[in-house]
Amino acid sequence: NPYLQYFYETGRILARQRTSPTRAAEVAEAESDLLRRYADPRTVWDPQMLLVRLGASYSAAAAALAVDLHEGAGTHVVNVANHGALPGLPADAVVETTCRVGPSGAVPRPTAPLIEPVRGLASQVKDYERYAIVAAVCGDVRAARKALLTHPLCPDATVTGRLLDDLLASNAAWLPAFAS
Repeated sequence: NPYLQYFYETGRILARQRTSPTRAAEVAEAESDLLRRYADPRTVWDPQMLLVRLGASYSAAAAALAVDLHEGAGTHVVNVANHGALPGLPADAVVETTCRVGPSGAVPRPTAPLIEPVRGLASQVKDYERYAIVAAVCGDVRAARKALLTHPLCPDATVTGRLLDDLLASNAAWLPAFAS
């Protein structure tokens, strides 16, 4: 999983981010360019233009998923409630896993238990997600603080308050539950 680099190679990733644009900045620039191009009615759709954003395959995957949800039965990697698909994680945890998809929905295919240390990391991230959901939905600052403290990439408990204040201020438009 390419996301594991952020947890297991944090120093290398941070060093790269200090000298290079972030992935979010690269995607924002690519999307801005795409929107500018598509504003011209003479522009013809070109999947190669989406490769810059690494999104060309997403549209094909989404179309195949839509077909199978409507009339087929195919195998897709999607996010679903765990319900035992990944042993060791809560049943109601959302997991990204291989599923059989058809008109009745997505049914996860059971997998082997996660190996250590990945199981511990996955459990810690799921705890973070639970706190973050409560925080975002309820505007619960204590849950938000617990989410940050629980996240494996939390830099230090002593900076959590300042980090939370900065996150809430920077994202106030998208977090209306914290406005009161």
